[in-house]
This record gives sequence, C-alpha cells and structure tokens, in this order.
Amino acid sequence: STQSTWEKLAEHFVSTSPQLPDCTDEDARETSEEEEDQAMAAAACLRALCTLLLAVQKHKAVYPAMQPVLVPLIGVLLQNNKSEYLDESLELLSRFTYFSDPLSPEIWSLFPLMYAAFKDWAGDYLPQMLAPIDNYLSRDPATFAAGGAGGKRYVEMVMEMMQQVLEDDDMECDFSVCPKIMESILQNCKDHQQHLNDWIPKMFDLILGVMHRHPNTGRAFKMLCMNVIACGLYYNPQLTVLYLENRGVLGTVFGMWFGLMPQYNRRYDRKLSAIGLCSLLNEVNSAGTGWLPASYFNVGQLKIITGLVVRLVLQCHEDALKEDAADTESDSDSDDDDDESDSEDESDSSDEEEDEAKRREGFRFEADPEGESLQKLVAQAKEISFGGEGHTAYDDDDLDDEEEFECVIDELEEALIFREVMAGMMSKHQSMAEEFMGTMTDDAKRKLEAAVKYGEEAIRKRAEEKAKESLQR
Repeated sequence: STQSTWEKLAEHFVSTSPQLPDCTDEDARETSEEEEDQAMAAAACLRALCTLLLAVQKHKAVYPAMQPVLVPLIGVLLQNNKSEYLDESLELLSRFTYFSDPLSPEIWSLFPLMYAAFKDWAGDYLPQMLAPIDNYLSRDPATFAAGGAGGKRYVEMVMEMMQQVLEDDDMECDFSVCPKIMESILQNCKDHQQHLNDWIPKMFDLILGVMHRHPNTGRAFKMLCMNVIACGLYYNPQLTVLYLENRGVLGTVFGMWFGLMPQYNRRYDRKLSAIGLCSLLNEVNSAGTGWLPASYFNVGQLKIITGLVVRLVLQCHEDALKEDAADTESDSDSDDDDDESDSEDESDSSDEEEDEAKRREGFRFEADPEGESLQKLVAQAKEISFGGEGHTAYDDDDLDDEEEFECVIDELEEALIFREVMAGMMSKHQSMAEEFMGTMTDDAKRKLEAAVKYGEEAIRKRAEEKAKESLQR
C-alpha cells in the first residue's frame, strides 16, 4: 500500500540519517573535492528529508519515529560550523514543526538553538526563520507564551531577534518579517494574555520606532504595520487603544490606517481590518465607552467606524465570490490556447482597473453624516510625519498574496462577527444601532445578509472537511 511504502521509506531515512552529521563534519574532509562532494550529498539528503516530511504528512505515526533522529540532527546543523546548511536546516525545522502534532519538549529544545544561531552568526536569516517561529506559535501557543529555556522566555528571544533587525540602521535583513511575526503572536496568543501583556507594548514600541526613524518606508510596509494594530485590537482592544493614546499617536495611527484601506489589494488585509474594528466595537458593547479616549472616540465616530466595517465586510464578500469564480473558471478553462490567454489577460487587467476604481469609490466618506471628521482625520495623518530622515527599504507598492501564512483569522467569518457586533449594539446602545441601520440602503442590507449566509456556509464546509480528515486519520 501507499502508506506502507512511505513508512518503509521513512524507516530507511531513520536508519541512515544518523550518518548525516558525519557527512557534514569539516574535520573529516581531506581535500576540497571531497569537501564539495560531501557538502552536496549532505544538502541533497536534507532536501530529500524535507520532501519526505511533506509526503508522509497524513501518516502521523511516521513523525514520532523520526523525531529521535531529526531533533539531534537539526541541533547539530544549527551550530555555527554548519552554516552552509542553514537554509536546508531551517526548511527541515519548518516542515517538522508544521506536521508534528503535538510539539514535544524535544522539538521545543530546538527553539533556543535557532535563537542562538541568529544572535551569534545568522542575524540576516530571520525571514527564513519566520516559518518555524510561526509554526511554534500556531501549534503550541501556550508553551510559547509561558515557556522558555536557559533563563530566557521564548517571547523574549523573539523580541530580541525582532529588535536586532528593526534597530539595524543598515537594514541588511528584510525587516518586513517582523510585523508578520507580531501578527502571529497577537493572533495565536489571544487566550494567553496573562503571560504576554507586559510584552505587547514593547512590540508596539518597535513598530512605532521603525516608522519614526524611517518614515519614507513604502506603502506595503506601512500596511504591514497597520495589520499589527488590527491584530492588537483583536488581541486586546483596550490595551491597544490606550497604548496608542498614551504615546500620543492614536489619531495619527488610526488616520494612517483608514487612509491606507482604499489601497488594500488583498482580502486578508481587509478581513483583518474588519475583525480588528469589530473587536473594538464589541469591547464598547461589553465595557461601555468610559475607557475610550473622549478626545477621539464619540458616538458619531463610532458610527463612522461601524460604517467602515460594513464596507470592509461587503468587499471581503465580493473578494470571496471572485475567488470562487476564479477557481471554477480555472478548472474549466485550463486548456485555453495562448491567444485566448492573452485576450483574457487584457480583459482581466481592465476588470482589475474597474475593481480598483470601485474599491476606492466604496471608501469615500462624503455620504456619511459625520464623514467630514473622518476625512479630516485621514488628511491629518498624511500631514503628520513620524520624523527621521527616511528609508526606502521595502517600498513595494502592493503586498503579495503568496506572503500570507495560515492564520487564526482564516477560521473566522467577518460577516458573522459583525452580526454579533450589531446584536450587542442593539442591546447596549439601541439608539445608536437604530440610527446607523436607518442610514443603510436596502441594497447594502441585502448584500450584508448575503455575506452572512456565505459565512455560515463557509463554516459548515470547514466543519465537514475537518470531520472527513478525522475519519481518514
């Protein structure tokens, strides 16, 4: 059977892998030719191991069998005299942490070794370390939040790594990886705040610090920074808002965020913004408005934010429908010739331009009763600089969908969350809810109802898929 074939192959690698450290031992190399041959053979074997881990992902019993060999192997390869294998080693660690369930103490023992490698000699490898760090966070957030090794917390290790990258004026490392790590922490550790809340302001300090020192970073990096703020609201709305207020940048940051929203080209960014703002509104429903900075948040502005969430939810629904249609079309039109493809590309380009125009139109605020205040807020944010001489690193205009990782919000439906927001608002702030609903057009209400139904169906489908996966195991 296929299962027995893969298990036999895994057994073969388990029996031969202990020889890998010997193949990478520099002391055993006698000539440059032998050194090159051994290095190539070791790297090829590591890549084969990565392929094997991917191939046997459904055969969970294989991973415990390989752990006694792979954990020591990766540990050896993370030493500084094995730097030529770091790419393969991190890929192997990424695969192993992704498919192992649960993460054992032995697998966690590799985390401080990765940290030590970064601090000692691999300071420009944080982008390659993103995947394993995200896997540790998503697979075992409790251990990440509360655990540590060698007298240092895991969160402290990650904070030091990000600080080293973000405070490097030469920017030799792609510092866009840091906001992505912060997103992962804030999304995965929402239920472990008792261990992390003291670290969250320090995380925000890093983001504000790099924007202050390098205000001319490109739009894409600013979008990533605003995603951290959205994740912060999802994690803890009061902590995030009061931090920004205490730093004196609440209006500036929110204004920048709202100003960037019309330029979002990914469904992920719109969905994350919608969920973050819904978390803020839910906090208002449950805790009242007493904790909100009165100078910024009032009833009118909360209604503006509610209307903004509606726009984001409806745009996410449109994005989802387009993705579904594209998937269907891709399945049915895979054999089109080049001429037809060229024609479709031109049509797609025209459609994208039209979609962009509609998206920007959808974010105009003139129709809102309090739209002028929000327009002024956005304009103010454009005029306010975080200071510094500027840096043009990571100045891509747009973010790539391929940059996305599997994340917590993938399992959330923004339309259903907004429905909960409106139900809470109707219960706690009925007059505000009724006034807002009175401003919605019948067309918007129909579209919102369709988005809710789509979200309910998406949850049902995911539940069915998980049930099938459980049966297959």
